[in-house]
Amino acid sequence: MTSPEFRKLALAVLGSPNIASKRELFSHYDQEVQGRTFYRPGESDAGVALPVDGAPLAVLLSSDGNPRYGELDPYWGGANAVVEAVRNVVVSGGWPRALTDCLNFGNPENPEVYRDFRDAIIGLSEAARGIGTLELEDGSPLPFISGNVSLYNESSAGSAVPPSPIVCCLGVQAEATRTVGARLQESGNVLVLVGDRRVELGGSEAAWIIAGTDPERRLRGQVPTADFAAERKYARAVLGAIEGGRVQSGHDISSGGLLVALAEMMLGARGNVELGLDVDVSKLPGNNDFERLFSETGAYLLEMTEADAATLADGTDVPHQVLGSVTDTGNLVIHGASGTLRIAGAELTESWAESFARVLE
Repeated sequence: MTSPEFRKLALAVLGSPNIASKRELFSHYDQEVQGRTFYRPGESDAGVALPVDGAPLAVLLSSDGNPRYGELDPYWGGANAVVEAVRNVVVSGGWPRALTDCLNFGNPENPEVYRDFRDAIIGLSEAARGIGTLELEDGSPLPFISGNVSLYNESSAGSAVPPSPIVCCLGVQAEATRTVGARLQESGNVLVLVGDRRVELGGSEAAWIIAGTDPERRLRGQVPTADFAAERKYARAVLGAIEGGRVQSGHDISSGGLLVALAEMMLGARGNVELGLDVDVSKLPGNNDFERLFSETGAYLLEMTEADAATLADGTDVPHQVLGSVTDTGNLVIHGASGTLRIAGAELTESWAESFARVLE
């Protein structure tokens, strides 16, 4: 992890168009429509707005999907779109209430395309049923209330787009002040990982960068998976902690893996780093630090006081561990089995906050 190549990869992942800040896009439109915005784009994992005048009710929205996962495994492409959208609403403090989808595929008259379409729908369905409506205990699924399908998406040569199920999750929070942003808040707090870690690098940003233009190397490995019943349990534990006022900030692990999630909590929406992190990943599952930092297995990162972290999952078997602490250095320091990686906040900003704008020049 101390090698120049590892550092170069870390910064390349942060600066890739899929990961880097999209502020250059969303800063050009009105983010304060009718003054109802509670968290502006990039400030929280989900959009948070106040739809009712004079009422504290917040509505949260998150839209997710990864065509790379769909290309490798359409079932998990669909399932992950649901699980990721749910996680983003949950870690922002919202209770998921409904889903909608946009399904983008090639020509369904092609048996392979039709199979991919079928498998993705099964993934969507099983994830929505397995996670369910979190407030209810009667087995009610998290409902798909609308959606649309776009078929026959092909190039002039007949090459179909990758299976691309996209899911939007709508959530609610009775008290908007209970919702949380993704940016670190206070030095001395601890960072808690909630959920599972596995070696799941298929379709990952790091694997894509390493593979370069070799299509066979790009399409290898296990895409992220999920135990839906466990995800339901984790989501309820996270929401309980947020509603109890014990979470200062929260972010999910997804595209780019743990390293990107850590950096994004430092960067916030604008990329102006003020607080740092000092964490130890050496005990996490994985054969090496590369797998630990770049696997895209989904999970939650919660900033809490040390006292609150000690009571996070009292009376439950929700897996969680303190990774490290929030510091006032403005640096990202990661201790692994193979050494320590140190990246200054200014380097994170240069890679993450400015690279997408350069692509558009």
